[in-house]
Amino acid sequence: MNLSIKIKILVFILISQAFALASNQVSFSLISSAYADEGGDSDDGDSDGGHGDDSDDGDDGGHDDSDGDDGGDDGGDDGDSGDSGGDSSSDSGGGGGDSSDIDDFLEYYNEIDELSGLMQMQAKKRTVLMDEERGLINKNWLMNSIANQQDISVAINSAPVKSPYEITVSDPLMDIKYPLIKSDTSNDIAVIIANENYEKSIDIPNNDPATRDAKAFRLFARDGLGILEGNIIWINNGTQANFLRVFGSETNHKGQLFDWVKKDKSRVYVYYAGHGAPSRDKDSFLIPADSDSSRLDLNGYRLSTLYNNLSKIPTKETLVVLESCFSGISQNGETVKNASPIYARTSSITPPTGISVISATHANQVASWEPDASHGLFTKFFLKAMSGEADVSPYGDNNGTVDFLELDNYLKDTLTYWARRHYGRDQVAEIFKGK
Repeated sequence: MNLSIKIKILVFILISQAFALASNQVSFSLISSAYADEGGDSDDGDSDGGHGDDSDDGDDGGHDDSDGDDGGDDGGDDGDSGDSGGDSSSDSGGGGGDSSDIDDFLEYYNEIDELSGLMQMQAKKRTVLMDEERGLINKNWLMNSIANQQDISVAINSAPVKSPYEITVSDPLMDIKYPLIKSDTSNDIAVIIANENYEKSIDIPNNDPATRDAKAFRLFARDGLGILEGNIIWINNGTQANFLRVFGSETNHKGQLFDWVKKDKSRVYVYYAGHGAPSRDKDSFLIPADSDSSRLDLNGYRLSTLYNNLSKIPTKETLVVLESCFSGISQNGETVKNASPIYARTSSITPPTGISVISATHANQVASWEPDASHGLFTKFFLKAMSGEADVSPYGDNNGTVDFLELDNYLKDTLTYWARRHYGRDQVAEIFKGK
């Protein structure tokens, strides 16, 4: 078989294989027929030149060379030369040379696709039916490693891409471990207010760390104060209506908090993170999220009202913690627009008997935040103090309890120092101990 014909056959085989891989239905008989047309009459090799059976394995020729190149010793019965006039030799047109060409093809094809079953049938000079060819090809394809490399559908969770402001960053205040400060806490109540978003208000800036501060205090309330989750009243961006509903009004103190307290059995803790402002009459306001900065006397919530109403609730103990300032200035800007000097004052409202208050600042100071606005400095150091840091030297006596004096010493050494270091201003926490 000359080189050009072999190349043609090889190209034809490769093209046919490509179609077979795509459809799994291409018949091998087409390839066999095309090959036979190039080289001779049939697989049988029964020529008119008087030769015997020309089989693939050269039984009559006395050798095993499938291509017949070594020249048989019985007169060239099986070789490529076909010199006795047979009709199957592709090289000379002589008879009896076709079986070695078939051998060439089958061995080469088997090397590519390992169609051993088909080769054996051809080698035994058996007529291969089209259905058998398809079956062998399909069977071999299914066993082929390439066939098993099918596309795999992978479910992709298409979660929305978060903006940089939504990326979750580890908050060290949420990792603080608190000792349990109180016992018998099943009736204790906490009200936690996080006023961060003032977009519904008029001319009042947002309080960026308020929600994170409130969440950190909630952890302290649960783990340190022992308050049950169901006994926490959580208010997010509280409006004036929320304040009235929970704490009551100037004329009626019986709000939701009053209803939740068990007389003389409940401790009450109120935490507020948000803006505050001074009033014209020497009072102060907690600023609801829907306030008008120029009409706080109508839609602010007076600090005196909060203190007075809390004092009317028969509790075992009441503590108010204020992450706020009442100077009219916040770290994000003014909370009272065009305030006149009559707003400025130097003294804070003294709470009534029985109410303890821990406030982030004196009346004329600004409540400072961390430089990245992650937390208010007061809340950060208050919670660290209550975790036990204020109970050890040089602040405390290491007796397992943080009292107000230890807390005051700790805050002056931490809160006051860092406010001055970050911003060059004074911030001193105020502590009023209820009697």
